[in-house]
Amino acid sequence: MLKRNIGTVVVGFPATTIIESRARFCVSAAHSREMLDTALAATDEVGDLLQLKYSRRAQPLPSLGWMSEESLLQD
Repeated sequence: MLKRNIGTVVVGFPATTIIESRARFCVSAAHSREMLDTALAATDEVGDLLQLKYSRRAQPLPSLGWMSEESLLQD
C-alpha cells in the first residue's frame, strides 16, 4: 500500500489473536470520493495479489469464458 501512496496501519498480537492481523485505514471527511475510490481499488488489487480476501458468503461459480451456459445444457 505504501507503493500506492496509501497510508495503512497493520496491527497484530496482542491487539488480535496470535494467528491473525488487521489492517486499518484512516478515513477523513477531507478525502474526496475519487481518493476513496482509489484507495478501494488499491486495496482490492493488493488483496488479490497477496491472496488475502475471504468471505463467509457463498461464492459465484467462475465464468466459463468461451463456453456458454446454453451450450452446457444442450444434449
